[in-house]
Amino acid sequence: MSAEDHTLQTTALVNEAYLKLIDQRVVGWQNRAHFFGIAAQIMQRILIDHARKHLGPQRGGGKVLSLEEVAVVSDERAAELGGTR
Repeated sequence: MSAEDHTLQTTALVNEAYLKLIDQRVVGWQNRAHFFGIAAQIMQRILIDHARKHLGPQRGGGKVLSLEEVAVVSDERAAELGGTR
């Protein structure tokens, strides 16, 4: 997998952040720092969502497994752990 497959390009990040920022209807921008703070939070959320979308299937796609499904223990190992099988 190449870098282009799993990372968000800078221009795409800025574009998505811009679209979310202009969609804000009721924001009373206090100052420049406030604007940059909101922009940084939006970019962070975009990056996290992008990573979850692209890394999720490799990690089971968000499927939740029960302890019984993942805890495969041999009879010998179960005795070591204090359980009976």
